[in-house]
Amino acid sequence: WRYLNSQTAEHLLIQAVRQCSPSLHDLRLSVSEVTPDGARRVLHAGEADIVIGAQPVPGFAASFLFEVEHIAVAHPAHPLFLGKRDITHDELNTHSQIVIAPAQQGGGAGMGEAVLPHPGSWRVCNPERAIGILRQGVGYAWLPRFQVQQALDARHLRALPLAGARHHGTRLYLMCAQSVAAGSVARQFADALHACSARCRQADTGQA
Repeated sequence: WRYLNSQTAEHLLIQAVRQCSPSLHDLRLSVSEVTPDGARRVLHAGEADIVIGAQPVPGFAASFLFEVEHIAVAHPAHPLFLGKRDITHDELNTHSQIVIAPAQQGGGAGMGEAVLPHPGSWRVCNPERAIGILRQGVGYAWLPRFQVQQALDARHLRALPLAGARHHGTRLYLMCAQSVAAGSVARQFADALHACSARCRQADTGQA
């Protein structure tokens, strides 16, 4: 399995903190969510020791951390399901797409965008807002599976039967500031994040 289906960056952070707490008494964790432009800014400004993001920042070593699976979903009563056959991407383009596009400077693409939005797209700022709109029967969206799994299990949403690839992955990378030295608390925490990610991938493989 390539995807870390059941885990999020937040869960990895919690696991890494638990792993490091007995030995790293100097660990002080402050977490902020930023846009890709924000990630570049804080790394260059030295305002963050560690950044996790989908876009490697030039000038900083980026190591693969995990991959998030995205699937196309819609309300079970959406017209896309009426044909009872695989849906082509041309057919998708005739319907409104809900796109995750956090407000940001510089116009960079949000991590949750699967394709370039067409004129019929509806941009929202977070997955929760997108799921709320989808549950009203409006549009479809490409969203991380872990964020829609509960709605899928409750049958509030349904995965679209697409022709061809039915999912895609967003690779997330870990980057350290240039001031982070080998053996430092930040470096040890980064190593713990990689170790936790590896264990989760092994667990998912064992369940496959």
